[in-house]
Amino acid sequence: ENGSSQSQVAGSTPSKRLRLSGWENAPDVLEGMSVVKVFCRELKPNYSMPWTTKRQQSSTSTAFVLNLKARLLLTNRHCVAHASCVEVRRRGDDQKFEAEIVARGTDCDLAL
Repeated sequence: ENGSSQSQVAGSTPSKRLRLSGWENAPDVLEGMSVVKVFCRELKPNYSMPWTTKRQQSSTSTAFVLNLKARLLLTNRHCVAHASCVEVRRRGDDQKFEAEIVARGTDCDLAL
């Protein structure tokens, strides 16, 4: 009895919620699923020779749009850890936009 009532509740209730929230609030749902490409130029420290840096390197990664109005993106911290310049580009767009690192979480490897 418990298994059938759980599957009935799980099968009917969430699908109704998804249909309602998915179509009525489409921008809210799509906002969390947007992905941008991140371009970094980084200067990593040279630990064997203090006060110097290694050669400048370029790297790319991805970021997810958390809040479109506040222009907040979420990416991995290791991708932007030593970044001297960060730019982002939307899919299908040639124009890059400068980005600023607001917060870095070393314990969770996330950056805003």
